[in-house]
Amino acid sequence: MQAGATVKTVRKSNVLARHPARQSAMLIGAILLVALLVIGSLWTWQVWKEKHSAALERSRQGAALVSEYTSRVMQAKLMLLNQIDRVMQDNPGIEPLRLHQTLQEMDAGFQYTTSLGVIDADGTVVAGSRTYPLNANFSDREYFKILHDGGQKLVIDRLLLRPLQRDTMTIARRLPGDSFRGVATASTEIGKFSDFLAKMSFDEGSAAVLVRTDGKILARPDSEPPTTMLPDGAGMRAMAQAAAGYFDAPGRMDGTVRTYAFVRVPDLPLFAVHGFSQREVWLDTWRAMAVNFVILLICAALAYIALTGMLRRIELEQVRIAAEHDRRLLDEARRTSAIRETMLKEVNHRIHNNLQTIQSLIRIQSRKPIEPQLMLQEIGKRVWAISEIHNLLYRSAEYSSLELSSFIRVLAANPGIVPPERGVTVRCDLETVTTDIRQAVPVALIALEAVTNALKHGFPDGRKGEIAISLRRVGDAAEIIIRDNGVGLAGDAKSASGTKLAAMLAEQIEGSFSWRDLSRDDPKQGGVEMRLRFPLTAPGMAAMPEQDAAS
Repeated sequence: MQAGATVKTVRKSNVLARHPARQSAMLIGAILLVALLVIGSLWTWQVWKEKHSAALERSRQGAALVSEYTSRVMQAKLMLLNQIDRVMQDNPGIEPLRLHQTLQEMDAGFQYTTSLGVIDADGTVVAGSRTYPLNANFSDREYFKILHDGGQKLVIDRLLLRPLQRDTMTIARRLPGDSFRGVATASTEIGKFSDFLAKMSFDEGSAAVLVRTDGKILARPDSEPPTTMLPDGAGMRAMAQAAAGYFDAPGRMDGTVRTYAFVRVPDLPLFAVHGFSQREVWLDTWRAMAVNFVILLICAALAYIALTGMLRRIELEQVRIAAEHDRRLLDEARRTSAIRETMLKEVNHRIHNNLQTIQSLIRIQSRKPIEPQLMLQEIGKRVWAISEIHNLLYRSAEYSSLELSSFIRVLAANPGIVPPERGVTVRCDLETVTTDIRQAVPVALIALEAVTNALKHGFPDGRKGEIAISLRRVGDAAEIIIRDNGVGLAGDAKSASGTKLAAMLAEQIEGSFSWRDLSRDDPKQGGVEMRLRFPLTAPGMAAMPEQDAAS
């Protein structure tokens, strides 16, 4: 199974390697997917921030409305408690029945009031606005204990009023006086608050509550019994530090994580709290982003189609350019191959001719009545000249031509041609002249013969002197002049074998070779001047005939 999977992977890689368009399409798809994810994430985050900010503002407004409503209701109750205080002050010994009637009249004039009551210092109910007589003792009530002990002068709590067991929001306050004289209470049915808090539920998951400063939740939208916030929870910490703000916490009843806005109810130990569900904000965000994601997907699909089409066209153009380049390379290779084949034939022809030339030189030298050692030296010099020509050719960038001045400098510096102990100095004045490979060997041999003859005949018996070599371009021809300041030539120089060889080689390259004895024109000057002029193109060249060389 592992080998099969490996084969499939290799085949898949080979297919992708043979089809770069698929690789490009996959790369574009990956880039577009990443871009879609990045853009979608940033866009979603921005939309969530907007939704979250709007929900925060709604909760802040909701908390403010709950605070205003609670303050309005509670201020009405405080006004009733103020009236009760005045009645009790103005009528210290008022009878319970008369007090009941007075409370009843007060209760009838205010909205949202369930009952009013007065409790004496022992906790016995003196009178109430709804029932008379009311035989009850409230000394066990929490608010009564707090007010009796003097820790606070006003307490708000959620109570069940007896004997009717009505669920109410009750505000209790100490009666005026230096000592504890009792408590006055004003109550409103909790349903009035619950109904209003239910209206503050703007959307799914939102909730509004009324919380006492000690964390007791007095009123909720569902009229459930009161609960208490965690003393070390985020809500209690936030409300302990500021009169308004925000906090995140799970609901005590449903566990829903909400962000709550809270505000302190003015002049009362109450906080109005309104919260929204974070989950609903995210759901609202996703609903808002659904259309946007569809648009993004369509744009990404269109971009993918456009880019893959463009890459396909680019790939086809690259294939066309590569094919054109390959065609040009093939044509160039064919031309280069043809040139090399021609050059190889030419080199073979030159080698054949050079070997014939060497053979002819050997024949010529062998017919001279000289010692074998000297004969071999003469032959060696001429072979060296031919070898050096080829050495310079192969070291240059062009195999079909030679720059003559480079050979002449090598010739002048060769101690085997011009021995240093002879005391003869060779001075060169050379221009840059390039000649055809077919002319290079004959010209080199002519220059060698001229320098050799100058040394041999111009400076006998250790005579010192100078040989001057100049190379000039004259129109479409080249001219080499080799001049010495020696004793000149003795006898008939035309019959000398070296002179004959030079003339024969000059004829081979369609040039002219001449010499002049300078001592005859000016005995004081002395010396010999040899001059070679040849065209820089010699189309009619051929190998040196062996018969002519032999003669």
